[in-house]
Amino acid sequence: MKNLPENNAATLRMQQMLQLLRANYLAELPDRINDINELEHCALALRQAADFTQQFEELYRKLHSLKGGAGTYGLQIISTICHQLEESLTDVAGDGGKIDDDFLDRCVAYFDLMRLALKEAAGGKTSFPEVEAALAAMLPVATSASLTALLVESSKVNSTLYLAVLKDLPIRFSVVESGYEALGLLLHSRFDLLITGQETPLLNGIALIAAVRLNQRINRDIRAILITSSIFVHGIPPEAQPVALINRDERIKAELLREVQNCVRGYDKPA
Repeated sequence: MKNLPENNAATLRMQQMLQLLRANYLAELPDRINDINELEHCALALRQAADFTQQFEELYRKLHSLKGGAGTYGLQIISTICHQLEESLTDVAGDGGKIDDDFLDRCVAYFDLMRLALKEAAGGKTSFPEVEAALAAMLPVATSASLTALLVESSKVNSTLYLAVLKDLPIRFSVVESGYEALGLLLHSRFDLLITGQETPLLNGIALIAAVRLNQRINRDIRAILITSSIFVHGIPPEAQPVALINRDERIKAELLREVQNCVRGYDKPA
C-alpha cells in the first residue's frame, strides 16, 4: 500500500483537477438544465408511451449518462440524486402498471433537486445541506428495508455473490464499482453500512474509508467492512480501520454474513 503522504498528494492533485472540470461543466449550465428538462419530459411521458419498455429504457439510459457525466466532472451531488432516482426506477422494474401519480411526483421532486443543486453549485456552493436533507427525507418512500448499505465492488461476479449471501437481511443495497463513485454518494447521502473491496478502481477501500471519516460529513461514523484478496494488508491508519477485515477466500460467505449480521444487531438507527 502507498504511504499516507503519497496518498494525500494524489488526492490533492485529483481535487485540483476536479475543480477545473467542475468549472467547465457549470460553464454550460443552460445545457445541463436542458438535460434535466429532457429527462423530466421523458419520465412524464411514461404513462402515454406507445412502447413503454423502449421509453423506460431510454429514460434509464439518459439518467445513467447524466449520473456518470456529473460524477466525472466533480458534481457528486447530482450523481447522488441520479443514483437515488435510478433505484426508484429499478423498483418499478419496467412495469407500466406501477407508474402512478405518486411515482411521477417523486420523479419530478428529484428533477427539482437536480436543478436546485446546479443553481447552488453555479453560485459557488460546494456543500448542499438542503438537497441532502430532502434526499434523506425521500429515501424512506423508496424503500421498506430498515437499513441501507453501500456495496463497492468492481467485480460483478463478486457483488452478485455478496448480495446473494445477504439477501435475507433487512438491508437495502446500493452497488457501485469504483471507490470514487462511492465517495460521491457517501458525502451526500446517508448510509448505515459500507462494504467495500480493497482493490477498487480510482480509490481503494482503505483510502475510501479514510476519506469518508476525515471529511466529517453525514457518514463519518459509518460501520465499514473491508474485503480483500491480499493477506498483506498492514498498517491501516486509525481513521480507516474497518469494523471487520475479511479475506476473499473459501470462508468469505460465512464470514461476510456473520459480520453483517453483527452490524445489523448492533445498529441503533438515528432518529
